[in-house]
Amino acid sequence: MIRPASTKLLLLACMLGGCGNRSSSNANGTDPGKVDGTPAAPDAAGGIAPLPIDAAPGTVSGAGIIKPPRELPPWQSSLPGTLKVISPGTGKKEVLRFAIAPGTKQRSLLEVKMDLATAGPAFPRPTVVMEFNTVAGTPVEGGVSFAQTFTKFYGKEREKSAIPASMATETLSTFAGLTLAALLTPEGFLRGVKVTYPEAIPDEALPTAQGLLRSIEKVLPQLPSTPIGVGAKWQIVQVFAQDGVEVKMVSDMHLVAKRGSQLTIKGTSTMHAPPQTLERDGERVYVRGVNGDGVIKVEMDLQKPMPSVEQTVNMDIDLVITFRSKMQLVLTSD
Repeated sequence: MIRPASTKLLLLACMLGGCGNRSSSNANGTDPGKVDGTPAAPDAAGGIAPLPIDAAPGTVSGAGIIKPPRELPPWQSSLPGTLKVISPGTGKKEVLRFAIAPGTKQRSLLEVKMDLATAGPAFPRPTVVMEFNTVAGTPVEGGVSFAQTFTKFYGKEREKSAIPASMATETLSTFAGLTLAALLTPEGFLRGVKVTYPEAIPDEALPTAQGLLRSIEKVLPQLPSTPIGVGAKWQIVQVFAQDGVEVKMVSDMHLVAKRGSQLTIKGTSTMHAPPQTLERDGERVYVRGVNGDGVIKVEMDLQKPMPSVEQTVNMDIDLVITFRSKMQLVLTSD
C-alpha cells in the first residue's frame, strides 16, 4: 500500500527501481529520426527538437538557445554489488566484457511510466520521455569514458491520466541540454558520474532530473568476472542509499542468448528497505517499510555503451509523514 506522500518521495520510490522503463538505443548510421524503427516524437509534443549528436551549450534548438551549463557536485555512483555465479551455463564459455571503440555513437530514447495508488485503484501519470545521444571516448585504465547529451524531454499522454502531458512537459523541457559524463567499467557499472545542468532548470526540479538519470544507471547489468556460456545464472546483491533511503536489492540474472558480442539477458529482482526516518523539506518521514519486485529484459552489445531494455518494477511503500509548519499573522486595525 502506498500512503499519501510528497511528489518528490513518490518519484524517488519509482526511481529506486525504474518503474515501467522502456529504453531503446540504435547505432551510428541509422535514421536519426527513428529509434529501433520507431519514429521520434514530433516537436508538437512540446519537447525540444533533437540536437546534433555532439551539440554543445549555445546550440540553437526548437526552443531557443541552450544557456551555459552549471556543474553540480558528482553524485555517488552505485557501487558494484556482490555477485555470485549460480550456474556457468553450457557450451563455449568466456569472460564477458565491454570493448567499445573510441567514437562509437548511439541515439537512445527512454520512456518511464508510473502508476500510483493509495487506498483505491492505481491512477496513471503522464509518460516521461527522454531522448539522448551517447559518444564513447578513449579507453582508459578501468574502462571507457563516455558522454551523453540529453536533447529532448517531454511528457506523453496516457489513457485515464488526470494530469495533462503538457503539465509534465512544462518542467521537463527545461532539462534539454543536460549532459552526463562517466566511466563504464568492463564489468558493466558506472564510476565518477558527473552531470552538468542547463541554467534553465529550476533548482526545485534538480532532484527530478537526477532521479531520471539514475534510472539509466540501474538498467546496466553487472557481468560475472568468470567465464560463462548461454544459460548462465548469477545473483547480484546491492545495498545502496538513494536520496536518504537505504535499500537492499537482490537480482537474479540469466544469459538467455549470445550472438557474437550481442547478449540477451533476463532477470528478476526484489527490493527491501528496513524501517527508517528521513527529514526533508520541513517534513519528517517515517518509512515503515518498502518492498518491491521487478522483471527486466536486456538486449545489449558489448561493443556499444547503451543497451535496449524493458523493465517493470512494483513497489509497496508504507510511509508516515509529519508536517512541520509555522505561521505568523499580524492584524492591525484602527
